[in-house]
Amino acid sequence: MGNSKPTQKVQRRDVNAVERVAMAIDLLKQRLTYDEIAKRCGYSDRGSAHKAVQRELQRRIHPNIDEYREQEKDILDAIHQKVWAEAFETKNKDGEIKTNLWAVDRLIELSKDRRKLLNLDVTPEQDFANQNYVKKIVLMPGGVDGSSND
Repeated sequence: MGNSKPTQKVQRRDVNAVERVAMAIDLLKQRLTYDEIAKRCGYSDRGSAHKAVQRELQRRIHPNIDEYREQEKDILDAIHQKVWAEAFETKNKDGEIKTNLWAVDRLIELSKDRRKLLNLDVTPEQDFANQNYVKKIVLMPGGVDGSSND
């Protein structure tokens, strides 16, 4: 009993993780690549930088996350307008408006990106499972059936 070692591993936490991910998000907003973000923020590689940012996006703890999401949404909206015109408002050489199926496909992909960014495809069950909650137990006098044992 005296020489036994603990069987659980101690998880080491980076005390600068919050600052590093905040800096990573700021750099991402400036359109730097994940390779460059990894170098500047001290991540081992681009994958580590990407995972840290995605984790923070899921948590929505950092105040810049909503700003970053809005910026991305604005970009998607601007692209959507241009592709929409290409898909449904472009005339062919005969002057007829024809549907451009390539542009329609791009619109579908843009829609998927927007839904993912705004978390719109999450089912109520998934949303509930991802929420933090506190369960309260209220003890009532008289027991379960309401009768008193006095």
